[in-house]
Amino acid sequence: LECVIISDFQQTNWGPANFSVLPIATHIQLESIAPQTPPENLAILSGAPQGRVERGKPFRWEIEVGNYSATARTVTVELSLGGQPLRASAPCDAGGRATLVAEQTLTESGWYSGEIRLVDAKNAKDSLVADNRRAVAVEVHDVPKLVLITRQPPTARNASSYFVERALAPITGNAR
Repeated sequence: LECVIISDFQQTNWGPANFSVLPIATHIQLESIAPQTPPENLAILSGAPQGRVERGKPFRWEIEVGNYSATARTVTVELSLGGQPLRASAPCDAGGRATLVAEQTLTESGWYSGEIRLVDAKNAKDSLVADNRRAVAVEVHDVPKLVLITRQPPTARNASSYFVERALAPITGNAR
């Protein structure tokens, strides 16, 4: 019995391989078709807003980029969402990842869709252009309206209602 496997043998695909299901007398032959030097590639791995997105309040985007090359680079992404293009840049080590951060404020509630794209990836000898763009969608919620009803006097600063109010509406200079 013989089993010939032809692959580029990427770690993510072959790390968990289990050949124990084959008959014990099976001769296994692994043939690599991987290039001598892996092709250079930049990729957008993920992009999402952090926390709850509320109308009129700034929120933070975190965008992770992978640098699958032998050269450290500065990576730049552009986020197009809600008619507000944002750019973020960060250094990224060879074979490493970088998290890029951008802040945005959207003024209308509802659903927004857009795209994150790598800027100047073509100039970086990027071998796989399909992972240079990523679609994103985010729901912008209305700001919640809260009311605090208590029997504690409003002048009592050591009362629990005072601290609950500060947590619900932490507006500076909001003295009673």
